[in-house]
Amino acid sequence: MINRLCKFIVLCFAMLTIGCGTKSNVKMFIPQTKNTVIKHACVIKNEDVKVSDFLSVLQEGFNKHGIKCSLVNQTNEKECPYIVTYTAEQSWDLKFFLGHAEIKVYNLDKLIGHVTYDVPFGTWNFDLANKFKSTREKMLPLIDELLFNIHN
Repeated sequence: MINRLCKFIVLCFAMLTIGCGTKSNVKMFIPQTKNTVIKHACVIKNEDVKVSDFLSVLQEGFNKHGIKCSLVNQTNEKECPYIVTYTAEQSWDLKFFLGHAEIKVYNLDKLIGHVTYDVPFGTWNFDLANKFKSTREKMLPLIDELLFNIHN
């Protein structure tokens, strides 16, 4: 009887934790073009992004590296040779958190840098401290890595 109760408790515990995904994957594209100096970039506004602070964090990350960002609805390479696109999605687990984000940097329509942040659905570890970090805490280190790989 006690053995069955222990198995039942372990099974219930496992089922409860399956929805608590916290593993993050970072994928970096290391550009072919090294020693690129970017002073200005046009960020194409993504109206579909509902993560309220994502755009300000993106701009902060680029400004930190001396890159001034202009927010535009659309652009062409003559107006702005460096274009940044982004996407960010919220996930839910007791509260909203940044579950997925991508930032891509183009020069004259050629992808020169790309970073992805992802919390895979259905993983189950207890790294709740990282899962519920702010957008700023999650994205600034990735933006640093992205721009380091482009500039160096």
